[in-house]
Order: sequence, then C-alpha cells, then structure tokens
Amino acid sequence: MATHTYLEQVRRTGVVVTPDGTSRPIDSHVSLEEGLFLQRIIRDTRPAISLEIGIAFGISSMFICEALREVGSSTHIAIDPGPVYHHGTEVLDRCGLGLLNLERCGYRDMVEFHEAPSELVLPDLLKRGQRIDFAFVDGWHTFDHCLLDFFYVNRLLNPGGVVVFHDTRMPSIRRVIRYVANYPAYRIYGAAIPPRATFESRRRGIERVIAFGLHLGRSILPRQATTMAIQKLGSDDRTWTWYRRF
Repeated sequence: MATHTYLEQVRRTGVVVTPDGTSRPIDSHVSLEEGLFLQRIIRDTRPAISLEIGIAFGISSMFICEALREVGSSTHIAIDPGPVYHHGTEVLDRCGLGLLNLERCGYRDMVEFHEAPSELVLPDLLKRGQRIDFAFVDGWHTFDHCLLDFFYVNRLLNPGGVVVFHDTRMPSIRRVIRYVANYPAYRIYGAAIPPRATFESRRRGIERVIAFGLHLGRSILPRQATTMAIQKLGSDDRTWTWYRRF
C-alpha cells in the first residue's frame, strides 16, 4: 500500500524543509522496507495503543501513525530525549523536525509526546497503569539501555502485543534479542531483511572487475535482518530464579 504523499516526499528527497525554508538532510531513519514491515505488523495485530522509543526525524512515527489510522487506532506514545529546540532558541532541532513532520502528515493529534529519556518516562507510564499493544524500540543502543527499555515495555505490553527492535545488526541489539527470545511468554514474530543491492560502479577496467567481484562475493552471503519483532503470547509468569543461557 502506498505511503502518505508527504512521507514519500521526505523519504525520496532525504530532506525536511524547516519553517524558515531551509532544507535539512535527514539521517538515522528506517528504510522503506522497515517502515512497511512496521505497517504490516500493525495491520495484522490492530493495536489500540502503540509506543515508540526514539523518534528522531519522525520517519518511523509517520509509518506507524499511517497504519494506526487505517486500523482505527488514535493513540501513539512517543518518547525522545530531544531537544525539540536548539538550546535557547526557537529553531527546531532534529526531534522538533520529527514532530513537525507528524504535524504536516496530519498525525500530530494522535501522538502523546514525552521529551525525556526513556528510563524516566517508562516507569511513569507503568506507574499510571498504562497498557500498550505495540512497541518500536529504537532508542539508546547500548545493551544495558536497550534491555532496560524492553524490561519496561514487557511490563506495559498486553498479551498478543508485538515489540519491534531496530538496528538488529548491531551486536548489542542482537544480544538483547537473544536473551528476551528465551522468555517463555514470547516468540519470534518476523523480521525485515533488506533487498540485495544492485551493482553500480563508475569505475573502468580492472577496478570495475574488482568492484564487481566484491559485489558478487557480498551478494552470496546471507542477508542479516535489520529489524526484528517478537510477540507476547501470554502473561510473563517467570519465577524469581528464572534464567536461560543466551
């Protein structure tokens, strides 16, 4: 299914136009394949309330909100430490441009935004009794921080809900998934694997032959998932001594 025209424009051009007319390059965002993967999960599971850790320029948020609106959901909790504005100014920083993108897509009214680190926001959500059905974890990428994010997401997530981890090629994120995939209440739901790259080179002669050889060698290697989802099948009933090797 086609994405929102504004989202497609930003994704295709790789820039967001700021309120003063400046073109700002975007970085650190999900690919088209990853965004469509998020949307497929949302269309399949139809979450009432979703949560996202790390919005940056809002590309993943726009993919998520587009699918949420299709399935009739209206609440997306977004967490990002910010800042929304450059210090002491009214100039939008990266996170602020993400919120601007959501507004331009018409999704800003769906988003409950928290400008604070996830390790501070998630416990507050748990304390207020918040429940969620979908989570996209794309915050701080150290092993301990990602595992802490999942710890709270697990407490917030309803049975049947799905957690998606981004940047799963990173050793720290892969290690977290190896651990949490052992939880009795979870199963691997799916993964987004990028398509194989096509060969493009401006080199000539022997340099082109070498470049093609390197490309051919890479093309036969197994492709690694960049985004992976796990689903909560029931209550997390592990005992206080539970442990599995990972």
